[in-house]
Amino acid sequence: MTSDAIGRVTYPSRASEAYIDDLLSSVDADAIRRRAPRLVLNYGHSPASLIVPSLIGALGVELIGLNGFVETSDIRAPTTREDAVVETSRVVTAVGADIGVVMDVSAERIWLVDDRGGPLDAESTLLLLLQEIAGQTDEGDLLVPIVETSLVESVVDGASHRITRTKASLGDLLAEAAGRPAVFAGASSGGYVFPAFLPAYDAVMSTCKVLEVLSHAGRPLSELAAGIPVSARIHDVVHCPWSRKGAVMRMLIESVKGLEVDDLDGVKVFEEQGWVQAIPDPDEPYFHLWAEGATREDSELLETKYRETLRQIVNETDSGA
Repeated sequence: MTSDAIGRVTYPSRASEAYIDDLLSSVDADAIRRRAPRLVLNYGHSPASLIVPSLIGALGVELIGLNGFVETSDIRAPTTREDAVVETSRVVTAVGADIGVVMDVSAERIWLVDDRGGPLDAESTLLLLLQEIAGQTDEGDLLVPIVETSLVESVVDGASHRITRTKASLGDLLAEAAGRPAVFAGASSGGYVFPAFLPAYDAVMSTCKVLEVLSHAGRPLSELAAGIPVSARIHDVVHCPWSRKGAVMRMLIESVKGLEVDDLDGVKVFEEQGWVQAIPDPDEPYFHLWAEGATREDSELLETKYRETLRQIVNETDSGA
């Protein structure tokens, strides 16, 4: 290899300014400025605190920031997400904020606190964003993993044809978001994607989009959240040695012959009470098991049935090894 074939590492100039300009062009800044929300933003010690102050003024947002990034080993260890949500909730209530947002330390995921200080779980936030984005934009796909609640289709009110289910992994979700005309992709893990800006989780963009959604809705977050249905979906894991995952998967598929199934990722089985999905974990020695019925009791019955089925199959493959 010659010396002129060796690549060089370069750093774009004014990267922060370019990021802010692109973000502002991707949101309805005028609508946010008209609403002029008061935001409590818990940075979670993430580097987002180096960007947001330069951005927030252009949106007309009154910002109360917590736990900014400090590049030193002397700061106290970051709090847990639960503690951060409680802390943010107290400040939202104390200052009369319109919304609280908690970021993770990598500035990828967010969790919301409403104007009354009530935390929103990630599944409710996903459903809320799908509902409002589907109602406020007429075009573009809405992407969610196959394991998300069936309420996804019901909350979009006539736009269920825009919902696309992807494989369960983050990589598959992001690949689909980058490869099709999607306006939103998200999962009930606090991560949301707005592909026109960036086909990846981005807590800063997600925060701005939440502010945009609220500004267009013209109602408090607590009022919007009150109308979101609560799913009965549950999740469990079933131990399975690495060496037997393939055999267990084949035997599970054989055991549900005659039932309606979806094999996009693992196997999803539809029964009268609801659905169950089993997916082998790519990194750990177990299967993920999701179940959802009309009620929590239905979900638990389905989960118990298929958990025992999986365990029995694992034991059979063990005895036959």
